[in-house]
Amino acid sequence: MQTRNAMSKDSMKTSKGNRRASVEGSSPVLCELCKHNLQGLSLLPTLQNKITKLEEARIKDNENLEHQLSAILRKINDIIQPELLERIDAIQRDLSSNETVLQSIATSLTDCKSLLQSTPTTSESSRRSPKQDNNVFLLGPNNTREVSPLPKLLNNPTKHMASYEEEFLLPDVRTSIASYLSTIKFEEGKGRKTICFGMPFKQRSSERDIPGPLKTLVDAVQKKHPTTKECEINSVVVEKYQGPDSNLPERSDVDPIINPDSNIHIFSIGDECPILFKSKCTNEDSTVTIKDNSLLTTSANSHHYWSHCISTPNLSPSSIRYNITLRSVHRRNRNSLLIVGDSNTEHIYFAHEKKRSDLGNNIYGRRIKAFTIDDINPTDCIGFQNVLIQVGLNNLKRKHISSPSGIPDIEEIFSKWLKKVVEIHQICPYSRIIVSPIPPTKIKGINSSARKFNALLFSFTNAFWTTLGFNAFLDARGDLLDDNLGRYLQVGTGRKDRIHLGRLGISKLSLMIREVIEAPKYMVDSRSYAQAVAPNSLNPG
Repeated sequence: MQTRNAMSKDSMKTSKGNRRASVEGSSPVLCELCKHNLQGLSLLPTLQNKITKLEEARIKDNENLEHQLSAILRKINDIIQPELLERIDAIQRDLSSNETVLQSIATSLTDCKSLLQSTPTTSESSRRSPKQDNNVFLLGPNNTREVSPLPKLLNNPTKHMASYEEEFLLPDVRTSIASYLSTIKFEEGKGRKTICFGMPFKQRSSERDIPGPLKTLVDAVQKKHPTTKECEINSVVVEKYQGPDSNLPERSDVDPIINPDSNIHIFSIGDECPILFKSKCTNEDSTVTIKDNSLLTTSANSHHYWSHCISTPNLSPSSIRYNITLRSVHRRNRNSLLIVGDSNTEHIYFAHEKKRSDLGNNIYGRRIKAFTIDDINPTDCIGFQNVLIQVGLNNLKRKHISSPSGIPDIEEIFSKWLKKVVEIHQICPYSRIIVSPIPPTKIKGINSSARKFNALLFSFTNAFWTTLGFNAFLDARGDLLDDNLGRYLQVGTGRKDRIHLGRLGISKLSLMIREVIEAPKYMVDSRSYAQAVAPNSLNPG
């Protein structure tokens, strides 16, 4: 019996000794862990408070604060290295026999392990599927780039005039117009007298109906030079020159209310006189002598690159001559928009094309198809106040990829895109360029390439363009196009359409474009080419 009691006591001593040895044996490991991780554990409450504040403020500034939140989580992960997970598991196993004494340490280790497992490393973050509103279709890499200053154009994008025609009207029609002009009262101006009929141009007078004799001239011009309804002549300005001191100072018709697709016509009555055209791009100039009953036609676009002036030194004091300028003007032209885009913009309609347009009634414009980047023609953009570029998606499709591997060279594609956009800005520095990142699709492979392309687009710090955003087009997971915004079936094939926007998506895109153009901070720029390329003037507004 005594032997059994002795053995029991020895067994208890041995058990206590083993337990003490187990705890003491783990002390060096605990010390080492605390030594490496005490800083990280002490920072957890502070960092958690920061995370909470950032989460509350994320709604106000989602784009920037999301990155700050990710940076803090990565900082925690850097302090508490992922490789310690195995060591934490080993210590937890050793502590399992002493729940009462070391419960607080075990709880801390469990919290630490959960934090480590929920915080991705930098490499894991780049591989993980994006979440909604994380700007994956907007944000670029940390390294930023700059666009070099634009060189001045070496050639004129347009000619100084479109045509010149003598003996334009029948003699009796010309005489009736001259007789009518001799009976009306003109307003005093600099070097000449003026009067405006039809839609007011600049601030000249209130709206007056175009009188019969001048309406005959308008009808004759539109019959000889037919246009679309939006470009029809609705403004007539008559200038009266009398004596050798009368003149027209150097000027250009670059007022944004002029339709960019229209022509400007000048009909002359009286003694002949020269009009001097001067290039704003080069040193080139050209003189055209306008005679009685002649019609000089220029494109509205040409006035961005050419100025003109009139002098009458050979006009006798009693001689009178008239210039009648015919224009197409409307307030919606202030927001004129050219859409250069692929099939996703094909069904965006303007108010003059469709009675109910998501673009509203205050934007005039037209569309040009450019299915790939090579299809973009920068000279098509001349004259418009706003130019939207939404091209690049098709360049990511396999049939447009030239490399043997079938993998798109994003750097090469983006360089080609950037060259086109810079050329547009060089030719049209007076235009606001709106660029669209490649929108999301329902194909993960294309989306992956699109994110790389968009990252390059947003890496420029001094970009001269305004950029659309497509985060609101993503599905709940944040990595594919929302089903409600996409097209269900391909037109004419019956197959599922995984790329194009549907009716709701096009409507949403139209409203986004309208918001950018009509926002107060995006006021139109009515400067001429020469003013726009002046130093420190490349970024209007």
